[in-house]
Amino acid sequence: MSMFITDRTNEYGLYAISLVKNGEVKEVVIDDYFPCQDGSPCFSKANGNELWVLILEKCWAKLHGSYERIEAGHAHNVMTDLTGAPSHDFDIEDTGVEEVWNKLVTGERKGFLMACSAGTTNSSAELLESLGLVAEHSYGLLKVCEITNESGERIRLCLLRNPWGDFEWNGDWSDNSDLWTLDIKRQCGYNDEQGLFWMSYSDLCHYFCRIQICQINDDYHYSFMKASHNRGSYSLMRLIVFHEGEHHISVS
Repeated sequence: MSMFITDRTNEYGLYAISLVKNGEVKEVVIDDYFPCQDGSPCFSKANGNELWVLILEKCWAKLHGSYERIEAGHAHNVMTDLTGAPSHDFDIEDTGVEEVWNKLVTGERKGFLMACSAGTTNSSAELLESLGLVAEHSYGLLKVCEITNESGERIRLCLLRNPWGDFEWNGDWSDNSDLWTLDIKRQCGYNDEQGLFWMSYSDLCHYFCRIQICQINDDYHYSFMKASHNRGSYSLMRLIVFHEGEHHISVS
Protein backbone atom coordinates (compact mmCIF):
# COMPACT_ATOMS: atom_id res chain seq x y z
CA MET A 1 0.00 0.00 0.00
CA SER A 2 1.42 3.39 -1.01
CA MET A 3 1.25 5.83 1.90
CA PHE A 4 1.86 9.05 -0.01
CA ILE A 5 -1.12 9.93 -2.17
CA THR A 6 0.52 13.29 -2.90
CA ASP A 7 4.15 12.64 -3.77
CA ARG A 8 5.16 16.02 -5.22
CA THR A 9 5.35 19.54 -3.86
CA ASN A 10 2.51 21.68 -5.18
CA GLU A 11 1.48 25.33 -5.29
CA TYR A 12 -1.55 24.67 -3.09
CA GLY A 13 0.53 23.38 -0.20
CA LEU A 14 -1.81 20.41 0.35
CA TYR A 15 -0.72 16.84 0.93
CA ALA A 16 -2.62 13.59 1.43
CA ILE A 17 -1.41 10.40 3.05
CA SER A 18 -3.13 7.02 3.39
CA LEU A 19 -2.85 5.57 6.89
CA VAL A 20 -4.39 2.51 8.52
CA LYS A 21 -5.81 3.09 11.99
CA ASN A 22 -7.19 0.07 13.84
CA GLY A 23 -7.38 -1.76 10.52
CA GLU A 24 -9.38 0.97 8.77
CA VAL A 25 -7.81 2.82 5.84
CA LYS A 26 -8.02 6.59 6.33
CA GLU A 27 -6.98 9.40 4.00
CA VAL A 28 -5.48 12.32 5.93
CA VAL A 29 -5.03 15.73 4.27
CA ILE A 30 -2.84 18.52 5.69
CA ASP A 31 -1.42 21.89 4.63
CA ASP A 32 2.27 22.76 4.58
CA TYR A 33 2.42 24.81 7.79
CA PHE A 34 4.63 23.12 10.40
CA PRO A 35 5.34 24.09 14.02
CA CYS A 36 8.83 25.60 14.24
CA GLN A 37 11.01 27.27 16.83
CA ASP A 38 14.13 29.35 16.14
CA GLY A 39 13.83 28.54 12.45
CA SER A 40 13.75 24.76 12.87
CA PRO A 41 10.90 22.21 13.10
CA CYS A 42 9.86 21.58 16.69
CA PHE A 43 9.65 17.80 16.42
CA SER A 44 10.94 15.45 13.71
CA LYS A 45 13.93 16.64 11.71
CA ALA A 46 14.35 15.80 8.02
CA ASN A 47 17.56 14.78 6.29
CA GLY A 48 18.55 17.96 4.46
CA ASN A 49 15.64 19.62 2.67
CA GLU A 50 13.39 16.54 2.57
CA LEU A 51 9.76 17.32 3.35
CA TRP A 52 8.20 13.86 3.62
CA VAL A 53 9.17 13.33 7.28
CA LEU A 54 7.36 16.49 8.41
CA ILE A 55 4.32 15.67 6.26
CA LEU A 56 4.05 12.14 7.63
CA GLU A 57 4.45 13.33 11.22
CA LYS A 58 1.79 16.04 10.83
CA CYS A 59 -0.68 13.56 9.28
CA TRP A 60 0.00 11.13 12.10
CA ALA A 61 -0.57 13.91 14.66
CA LYS A 62 -3.79 15.02 12.95
CA LEU A 63 -5.09 11.45 12.99
CA HIS A 64 -4.60 11.32 16.77
CA GLY A 65 -5.65 14.88 17.61
CA SER A 66 -2.35 16.57 18.44
CA TYR A 67 1.43 16.26 18.38
CA GLU A 68 1.40 15.65 22.12
CA ARG A 69 -0.63 12.46 21.72
CA ILE A 70 1.96 10.85 19.42
CA GLU A 71 4.92 11.47 21.71
CA ALA A 72 5.22 7.83 22.81
CA GLY A 73 3.93 4.42 21.82
CA HIS A 74 4.91 0.92 20.79
CA ALA A 75 6.83 0.52 17.53
CA HIS A 76 4.94 -2.53 16.28
CA ASN A 77 1.57 -0.80 16.68
CA VAL A 78 2.82 2.28 14.84
CA MET A 79 4.30 0.24 11.99
CA THR A 80 0.99 -1.56 11.52
CA ASP A 81 -0.94 1.72 11.51
CA LEU A 82 1.45 3.29 9.01
CA THR A 83 1.61 0.37 6.59
CA GLY A 84 -1.42 -1.84 7.29
CA ALA A 85 0.95 -4.83 7.43
CA PRO A 86 0.92 -7.29 10.35
CA SER A 87 3.54 -6.56 13.03
CA HIS A 88 4.85 -8.64 15.89
CA ASP A 89 6.56 -7.76 19.16
CA PHE A 90 9.01 -10.25 20.66
CA ASP A 91 10.45 -10.28 24.15
CA ILE A 92 14.05 -11.41 23.59
CA GLU A 93 14.31 -13.29 26.88
CA ASP A 94 10.96 -15.05 26.53
CA THR A 95 11.33 -15.84 22.82
CA GLY A 96 14.93 -17.00 23.02
CA VAL A 97 18.12 -15.55 21.59
CA GLU A 98 18.45 -18.09 18.75
CA GLU A 99 14.82 -17.84 17.67
CA VAL A 100 14.94 -14.03 17.65
CA TRP A 101 18.12 -14.13 15.54
CA ASN A 102 16.43 -16.43 13.03
CA LYS A 103 13.48 -14.04 12.84
CA LEU A 104 15.84 -11.11 12.20
CA VAL A 105 17.68 -12.95 9.44
CA THR A 106 14.37 -13.88 7.80
CA GLY A 107 13.07 -10.34 8.25
CA GLU A 108 16.06 -8.77 6.57
CA ARG A 109 15.94 -11.24 3.68
CA LYS A 110 12.27 -10.44 3.05
CA GLY A 111 12.67 -6.68 3.44
CA PHE A 112 10.55 -6.38 6.59
CA LEU A 113 10.61 -3.26 8.77
CA MET A 114 12.39 -4.02 12.05
CA ALA A 115 12.99 -2.15 15.28
CA CYS A 116 14.26 -2.80 18.77
CA SER A 117 13.60 -1.18 22.13
CA ALA A 118 16.11 -0.29 24.83
CA GLY A 119 14.36 -0.19 28.16
CA THR A 120 13.39 -2.68 30.80
CA THR A 121 16.62 -4.62 31.12
CA ASN A 122 19.02 -5.30 33.97
CA SER A 123 20.90 -2.17 32.95
CA SER A 124 20.02 1.17 34.46
CA ALA A 125 19.10 4.22 32.43
CA GLU A 126 22.35 5.84 33.57
CA LEU A 127 24.43 2.92 32.31
CA LEU A 128 22.63 2.97 28.98
CA GLU A 129 23.31 6.69 28.63
CA SER A 130 27.01 6.20 29.39
CA LEU A 131 27.12 3.70 26.53
CA GLY A 132 25.37 6.06 24.11
CA LEU A 133 21.94 4.41 24.37
CA VAL A 134 18.60 5.86 25.43
CA ALA A 135 16.27 3.97 27.76
CA GLU A 136 12.61 3.49 26.77
CA HIS A 137 13.50 4.38 23.18
CA SER A 138 12.94 2.62 19.85
CA TYR A 139 15.73 2.13 17.32
CA GLY A 140 15.46 1.11 13.70
CA LEU A 141 17.11 -2.27 13.07
CA LEU A 142 18.40 -2.02 9.50
CA LYS A 143 20.63 -5.02 8.97
CA VAL A 144 21.98 -8.20 10.57
CA CYS A 145 24.93 -10.23 9.36
CA GLU A 146 27.37 -12.89 10.51
CA ILE A 147 31.02 -12.17 9.82
CA THR A 148 34.30 -14.05 10.35
CA ASN A 149 37.21 -12.31 12.10
CA GLU A 150 40.92 -12.99 11.56
CA SER A 151 40.82 -15.76 14.18
CA GLY A 152 38.09 -17.61 12.31
CA GLU A 153 35.48 -16.70 14.95
CA ARG A 154 31.93 -16.16 13.72
CA ILE A 155 30.42 -12.92 15.06
CA ARG A 156 26.86 -11.71 14.65
CA LEU A 157 26.52 -7.97 14.06
CA CYS A 158 23.49 -5.66 13.89
CA LEU A 159 23.16 -2.26 12.25
CA LEU A 160 20.89 0.14 14.15
CA ARG A 161 19.65 3.67 13.63
CA ASN A 162 18.83 6.13 16.37
CA PRO A 163 15.91 8.22 14.99
CA TRP A 164 17.32 11.22 16.83
CA GLY A 165 20.46 10.91 14.70
CA ASP A 166 22.93 12.43 17.18
CA PHE A 167 23.35 9.91 20.00
CA GLU A 168 25.21 6.69 19.19
CA TRP A 169 26.40 3.50 20.88
CA ASN A 170 30.06 3.79 21.95
CA GLY A 171 30.82 0.19 22.96
CA ASP A 172 32.25 -2.70 20.95
CA TRP A 173 31.82 -2.33 17.17
CA SER A 174 30.97 1.36 17.46
CA ASP A 175 32.49 3.74 14.90
CA ASN A 176 35.75 4.17 16.82
CA SER A 177 36.09 0.55 17.95
CA ASP A 178 39.45 -1.17 17.42
CA LEU A 179 37.61 -4.35 16.42
CA TRP A 180 37.01 -3.12 12.89
CA THR A 181 39.29 -4.29 10.11
CA LEU A 182 39.06 -3.54 6.41
CA ASP A 183 38.00 -7.14 5.75
CA ILE A 184 35.22 -7.05 8.35
CA LYS A 185 34.00 -3.70 7.02
CA ARG A 186 33.85 -5.27 3.57
CA GLN A 187 31.96 -8.30 4.86
CA CYS A 188 29.17 -6.28 6.46
CA GLY A 189 29.06 -3.28 4.12
CA TYR A 190 30.21 -0.81 6.77
CA ASN A 191 29.40 2.90 6.62
CA ASP A 192 29.72 5.64 9.21
CA GLU A 193 26.61 7.69 8.43
CA GLN A 194 25.50 9.88 11.34
CA GLY A 195 22.95 8.12 13.53
CA LEU A 196 23.87 4.63 12.28
CA PHE A 197 25.92 2.29 14.44
CA TRP A 198 26.91 -1.36 14.65
CA MET A 199 26.86 -3.56 17.72
CA SER A 200 27.19 -7.26 18.37
CA TYR A 201 24.04 -9.32 18.62
CA SER A 202 25.05 -10.42 22.12
CA ASP A 203 25.23 -6.77 23.24
CA LEU A 204 21.89 -6.06 21.59
CA CYS A 205 20.32 -8.92 23.59
CA HIS A 206 21.88 -7.56 26.79
CA TYR A 207 20.93 -3.90 26.45
CA PHE A 208 17.70 -4.23 24.46
CA CYS A 209 14.65 -6.11 25.64
CA ARG A 210 12.26 -6.30 22.68
CA ILE A 211 12.30 -6.75 18.91
CA GLN A 212 9.53 -5.55 16.59
CA ILE A 213 9.06 -6.88 13.06
CA CYS A 214 6.54 -5.55 10.54
CA GLN A 215 5.86 -8.00 7.70
CA ILE A 216 5.42 -5.39 5.01
CA ASN A 217 4.81 -6.77 1.53
CA ASP A 218 3.88 -4.70 -1.53
CA ASP A 219 1.96 -7.67 -2.93
CA TYR A 220 -0.43 -7.90 0.02
CA HIS A 221 -4.10 -7.08 -0.54
CA TYR A 222 -5.78 -5.36 2.39
CA SER A 223 -9.40 -5.32 3.47
CA PHE A 224 -11.23 -4.45 6.65
CA MET A 225 -14.71 -4.44 8.12
CA LYS A 226 -16.27 -2.67 11.07
CA ALA A 227 -18.67 -4.18 13.58
CA SER A 228 -20.42 -2.96 16.69
CA HIS A 229 -22.34 -4.58 19.50
CA ASN A 230 -23.91 -3.64 22.79
CA ARG A 231 -21.85 -3.65 25.93
CA GLY A 232 -21.74 -7.09 27.46
CA SER A 233 -22.66 -8.85 24.21
CA TYR A 234 -20.52 -9.93 21.28
CA SER A 235 -20.27 -10.11 17.50
CA LEU A 236 -19.79 -13.20 15.37
CA MET A 237 -18.06 -13.02 11.99
CA ARG A 238 -17.62 -15.71 9.41
CA LEU A 239 -14.53 -15.38 7.23
CA ILE A 240 -14.44 -17.31 3.96
CA VAL A 241 -11.05 -17.67 2.25
CA PHE A 242 -11.46 -18.16 -1.48
CA HIS A 243 -7.80 -18.51 -2.46
CA GLU A 244 -4.82 -20.34 -1.08
CA GLY A 245 -1.98 -18.18 0.19
CA GLU A 246 -0.60 -16.34 3.17
CA HIS A 247 -3.33 -14.73 5.27
CA HIS A 248 -3.15 -12.53 8.36
CA ILE A 249 -6.17 -11.65 10.50
CA SER A 250 -6.08 -9.00 13.19
CA VAL A 251 -8.67 -7.60 15.57
CA SER A 252 -8.57 -4.05 16.94
